[in-house]
Amino acid sequence: MNKWLKKFFHYLDRYFVKQHSLPTLEQAGLRYFKDEIFMKVKDITTSSIISLIDKEREGEIIDRTLVRNIIELYEQMGMEDESFFDRFK
Repeated sequence: MNKWLKKFFHYLDRYFVKQHSLPTLEQAGLRYFKDEIFMKVKDITTSSIISLIDKEREGEIIDRTLVRNIIELYEQMGMEDESFFDRFK
């Protein structure tokens, strides 16, 4: 079943989506994730990341991989402009 679904979605991306000038399934999925999930937790997440950075500056050990992954997620969601990252300084 998994192979069939993979082939089906691959077909949709290669033929149906292009013929109908639609966004790819990946683009549609990222847009949905951003609108329905990311935008709802962005403020809480940002506060938590800033808190973790402050703790590290005070000498505590934090999960740097977590911070790095969250920053990468922000970049993928289009949050990479300078004014956004100024909050982390």
